[in-house]
Amino acid sequence: MSTELVTRAERLAVVDGVTLGGVANILIGEQVARLPFGRARGRLYVLVEPIGDRTGWEGLCREITQAVHDEYYDSSGTVTAGLRRALERANSLLCDMNAAEARRAPRLAGISAVVIKGNAAFIAQTGPALVYVVRGETTTRYPEDSPWLDMSPRQAMEEGYAPPVGLRPELSVDLFRTDLKVGDRVVLAESVVSSTIEEDEVAELLADDDDPDTTARLRELFADRDVSLLVVRAEAPENAREPVGRPRRLGPILDASEAPTPSVPVRMGGDRPADRSARGAFQYVGETAARGGAALAEQGRAIWRRMLPGSDRTRAARAKRRRSSVLGQAPRAAGVLTDDRLVLVGMLIGIGVLALAIYAGVRWQSRRIEASRYAQSIEAVQAKLRESQETTDGETARTLLREAEVVLARAVDSRLAGDETSELERQLGDQLDAVDRVVRLYWLPVLKEFSDPGSAPTDVLIHGIDLYSLDTGLGRVYKHLFNPLLDGLQDLGVDVPDILLRTGDVRDEATLGPLAGMTWMAPGPGREWGSLLVMDEQGQLLEYEPSAGIKMLGTGARASLQEPRSIAGFEGRLLILDARANQILVYEPGSGAYETEPRPY
Repeated sequence: MSTELVTRAERLAVVDGVTLGGVANILIGEQVARLPFGRARGRLYVLVEPIGDRTGWEGLCREITQAVHDEYYDSSGTVTAGLRRALERANSLLCDMNAAEARRAPRLAGISAVVIKGNAAFIAQTGPALVYVVRGETTTRYPEDSPWLDMSPRQAMEEGYAPPVGLRPELSVDLFRTDLKVGDRVVLAESVVSSTIEEDEVAELLADDDDPDTTARLRELFADRDVSLLVVRAEAPENAREPVGRPRRLGPILDASEAPTPSVPVRMGGDRPADRSARGAFQYVGETAARGGAALAEQGRAIWRRMLPGSDRTRAARAKRRRSSVLGQAPRAAGVLTDDRLVLVGMLIGIGVLALAIYAGVRWQSRRIEASRYAQSIEAVQAKLRESQETTDGETARTLLREAEVVLARAVDSRLAGDETSELERQLGDQLDAVDRVVRLYWLPVLKEFSDPGSAPTDVLIHGIDLYSLDTGLGRVYKHLFNPLLDGLQDLGVDVPDILLRTGDVRDEATLGPLAGMTWMAPGPGREWGSLLVMDEQGQLLEYEPSAGIKMLGTGARASLQEPRSIAGFEGRLLILDARANQILVYEPGSGAYETEPRPY
């Protein structure tokens, strides 16, 4: 059986070297069970880390943290399932906001959410997120390895790692669980903390719970950084200082000029006089209420005794026993009459036990039925997924997958849903994409931007690591080389021009006119090599081989072209579209110069 720990929360917020009175990107919440036999959901701690410019984030942070709080405490099932749904709800909220304001740059963030229930801490994270668990002099970081903590957020997104909150509907959530003991500390912090202090320094800073210099040392460390963090200390119930309310938010965020005084005082260090006077007033009110409640309870017990059946008979029996003792009667005459109050108490206990047994039986039966329906739904979904994989008819597979989607939606809504339904959702999505021939692109790198005035790129060719592009607006052919990973272009340096040829170049005493098209001509019958062919609007043809350079091919029969628009290559043959003649002409390679008479396609 787990030990219920009491927690105490402290926070620090620094913006532009100024320590704020509170932060809106931190929320602390606690919700008790609605029914006497209900299960409490534990204490919730949330920290939101905005990415990029933080202007205008105060209201967003409030909505995001409140969404995580409401979704977690309104959900059923396990703690981890509730945390996952809470972070997905926050992601959906921010995605909707970004879609509604598509004209501005999207707002992205990371979230750390921790639930302490009993003596266990459940951690959920996505995007740039950082949590430390400090046990004595040992510090454990969650996550242990994350690209968000090793590189900038922009680089992490460009590298295609797990998306932050607000980027797209799909969200990857990291879940952890660890046990806590009295004296342990849980620290929710922004990712900049990992690059500022080492893990062993975190334990050293928080070693003394009552050290008044802790706040000063933290403020000195982050004097030139914008950062907020939350420290949660685990204490024994008898050492509890202040209970945590539900929900409690620790102030606004990010702008010292707009930071109001937090509605709930949170201490890091000693008490203020206002706090002591407030506690004195509360203590006086509490004692007065206790005295009044005791008097009312005594009156209630007196009325209850008079209402119990047999009370008059019981008092008469006591008087008779007293008289018998005075007159020296036999012990038999002093026998104790049956106390009807014991009968009433027994009846009440029996009714309570019976009601509890009925409630437990109904609850057990409903849970058993729910578990059976959930298992049947999972089996039905798995069967339909197998059938869709085995069938060769695309329409039949699509119908089976749609039916599985309906059944899976019911399973997801069950409070028993967990990682199993998440995996089935992933498999269902993958199979639907395969049937619909959808390939999801999560990362689209920009290889080159044509930003020059008048630029109009029309054609792109790739041969090995060579990339050729045709800009008909400026009359240029560019050549670039892919890097070894094929996800970007090599930097050839300023001494190596990227323009291969352009309109106006003179080759073999011929001036190149406006460019019409280009193609990579592969080897074929009558042609034993591959090369790049570029044609201008006069029908002049240039050939480029990486090992031999550029040369002009003879005009020959191409001189009769009226308005060449585009070219293509097929098995060594050259195809030219003559727009004015409304004809596609096919030129055989011959000696490789394509000077023979064409034939219509």
